[in-house]
Amino acid sequence: MPGDLVSVHNGLVFVNGKPLQEPYVESPPNYTWGPERVPQGQYLVLGDNRNDSYDSHFWGFVPRNQIIGRAVFRFWPWQRLGELGPTLKQAEAQSIPVQTDTVSQSTSQKVNFKVTD
Repeated sequence: MPGDLVSVHNGLVFVNGKPLQEPYVESPPNYTWGPERVPQGQYLVLGDNRNDSYDSHFWGFVPRNQIIGRAVFRFWPWQRLGELGPTLKQAEAQSIPVQTDTVSQSTSQKVNFKVTD
């Protein structure tokens, strides 16, 4: 969330000094990133396949006006089929990290999201 201090080290993501509990992550990150303070009006977006995701640890923060959607349902893998966490507006209101799955990207392309609350 904007204003949070985020870092990745020792296989964990830390937000404001506290490790995130992330049972959905495929494998612990094998890289070090940060600490970085998330700028106002921007977001840090990390994929669930941390070591192969082309995400904010690679290309930086995402401006809020570029977020035009969110993942609401997981289709793969089949054993994890189902709905995903809180909406962005709910997370902003409660100051909690948004946990959504993303698709790893091997090509450089712009991804837009739309908030649908």
